[in-house]
Amino acid sequence: IILLGDIFDFWIEYKRVMLKAYFNLLCKIRAEIEKGKEIHFIPGNHDFYDTDFLSSMGIIVHKNGFVLELDEKKIFFHHGDTLFKSGRLNRFIFGNAVVKGIFKIIHPDIGLVLASIVSKFSRKKSRSGTVKNVSKRVYSLFRNYNVVITAHTHQPCVFKCEEGVYANPGDWIEHSTYLVIENGTVSLYNYPNNLIESTTCFKI
Repeated sequence: IILLGDIFDFWIEYKRVMLKAYFNLLCKIRAEIEKGKEIHFIPGNHDFYDTDFLSSMGIIVHKNGFVLELDEKKIFFHHGDTLFKSGRLNRFIFGNAVVKGIFKIIHPDIGLVLASIVSKFSRKKSRSGTVKNVSKRVYSLFRNYNVVITAHTHQPCVFKCEEGVYANPGDWIEHSTYLVIENGTVSLYNYPNNLIESTTCFKI
């Protein structure tokens, strides 16, 4: 299972505090790990702060994306925000040691209010699911990978372009969608198991 970020609306690790809103989700993830499943997590622009606690749970954290090789084809997973200049700036501003230090010294209830304001502003930005509008940098990724999967725009899609296959799993809040890679095909589903669209990615 590969989680492409923004799983948590806001994530920061305190020394002695766990945010109760995420407790049930963390328990379910831990239960899957104990069953023997691998859970990979790529931090998004809402949850890229320190992830030591997630790693201690057994979650495999990939801060700079994740590459999976299947049938001699390379699939690149990334949240996608840093493919935009604004995304890289956002991580620089909110991810520096000074800002993180401030969040850790103020009361969590206050910190969460501030974080929710920033999150709402982020969600109001325009979204698009096409490769051209995601970023020109996606095209450069096809030089090294056959399939590129990002999630930042939250727009579910899967399609083949001249350079390769691009896909976005969408989200669980508005679309209830997810991707499945199986038998050389990338497929987009609506929960629980309704196939929306698919495209062959390996037998090309």
